[in-house]
Parts: sequence; C-alpha cells; structure tokens
Amino acid sequence: MIVGGPGLSKGAVGCSEMLEHLPYGDFPKALSEIHRVSRRYALLSLPDSTRVYRLDIQIPKIGELKMLIRLQRLKVPRHKFDGEHYWEIGKAGYPLRRVMGEMQRAGFEIKKTYRVFEMPYHRFFVLAKSEKKG
Repeated sequence: MIVGGPGLSKGAVGCSEMLEHLPYGDFPKALSEIHRVSRRYALLSLPDSTRVYRLDIQIPKIGELKMLIRLQRLKVPRHKFDGEHYWEIGKAGYPLRRVMGEMQRAGFEIKKTYRVFEMPYHRFFVLAKSEKKG
C-alpha cells in the first residue's frame, strides 16, 4: 500500500498488523521485501504485548496529560500460536530490541517508534531506508 503525508511526499510502504501472522523466521525476508519496494519510507504496525497503565490527567487551565507507564513483569510470557499470531513484541524470545535489530539489518533506520494512548497494543514504527544496509 502506498501512502503519503507530511514528510512522506515521495510515498511510503505501509504494513499494519500483518507481519505477526508470518512465522518469525520469515520476518527478516518480509522486511527485506518491504525495503526493496519502498521508495524511501516504511510505516509498520506490530502488536506489542508489553503491559502498560494508561494515565490521563486533566488539569484546569493547563490541559490534558496522557502517558503510558510500562509495567515490568517478573516473568515474560511465552507466546502460544492462536491460529493467527505467530509472535508478538514483548513475549519471550521477541523483545523489542530484537525486532528493531531485524529492521536495521534489513536496511532501515528507525526514525520513531511509539504506541498510541487509546490503543497501546499497537506499536508503530517510522522507518527510512538507510544509506548502507545492515
């Protein structure tokens, strides 16, 4: 899918909540293909099972403050294939740093990663093609 927007005038490849439906061993191959077909940018969304509390404070005359507070787990949960997702960020064997490492090895620079307050299960990645792959 090609999308545009501010700063993305040359177009981008978008992939939302799809890559976790592939076995993790196919994830690097899929990222390489996204890198190959993208002009300059890629926008990805992947499930992130890391637990967070949502804090929403409204202060008169100042405004609203929204933040996600990450909760450390004593034991990282193992992922069980549910017929749909083969893996999720934050489950045993799939830490965020590993997933981001695969993106960098595919030739992307991670410009930004974030979770949306209203739907923190979705983690977004703004990727740009690097000058040199790996």
